[in-house]
Amino acid sequence: GNTFNELILAIISTSLKEYFEARNDPSSYVTVSVPFSFRTIPKRKSDYRFGNAFASMCLYLNLENKFEDALKMARALSNE
Repeated sequence: GNTFNELILAIISTSLKEYFEARNDPSSYVTVSVPFSFRTIPKRKSDYRFGNAFASMCLYLNLENKFEDALKMARALSNE
């Protein structure tokens, strides 16, 4: 029931938390920049257009110890 992006954000969250803890870094979040598309999903192949219709979006990503918590956090970010 999760999107690919939510899974990737959860993996990044838990991986960075583990990495930071191993280096005694108390950070609880990181700022990440992700691409955001302005394109609509084409209904037909002929509707598809090439181009750079995207922008960079900053997210404050909480670092979680548990993957399930990271998925919940990523889902909440997706719904904002």
